[in-house]
Amino acid sequence: MFPQKVVSTLLIIALIIGLIINYLIFSPAAFAEIYSGPTIRVRAIIKPYINITINSPVTFQSNFPDNIPVVLFDCNQGPGTYLALYPLTFNIVSNQGFQLQFEASELKNVQNPNYSIPLEQLSVSFKDQSSSINTNTNTFSSFEKGKKMVVFETPIGKIFTAECNFQLNITPENKAGIYDGSIFVEVFTY
Repeated sequence: MFPQKVVSTLLIIALIIGLIINYLIFSPAAFAEIYSGPTIRVRAIIKPYINITINSPVTFQSNFPDNIPVVLFDCNQGPGTYLALYPLTFNIVSNQGFQLQFEASELKNVQNPNYSIPLEQLSVSFKDQSSSINTNTNTFSSFEKGKKMVVFETPIGKIFTAECNFQLNITPENKAGIYDGSIFVEVFTY
């Protein structure tokens, strides 16, 4: 009666129609409607932060409880300019602009406080290691009495590592002995 080709085509069509009807009858998605729900607002409150870590292979452990970083000079060749034995490494993470300042005190002789090394004989070089610009390598700036030295400044937040080297100029007037002083680190945020 019906050619075989027509029967197979009709069977395929009937099968497809049956599957569609089955999907429409038993599927909840077939009768779903879209309703507008409430709007969800998203707010992030990001507080300003800055984290500075100073790493040094040398720390004062005997006299100070905090294991603070130390700049150590071994001035064993008479008058001249000496580099610190180890540079300090600064790791800084900030989400805002900031200015990093140093202020130094003169170095006082531990055995005889009448002897001191003026802070103008101490100088610093601060190099951002992430910067491809090599402008301030080995450029040392001397400390001045009563003045804070800006060693780094950025108008935006930044994550970086910087190497900080120190040098000390010893003159014939500087008496032999152990001298201690301090470098105060201050951060001003924008």
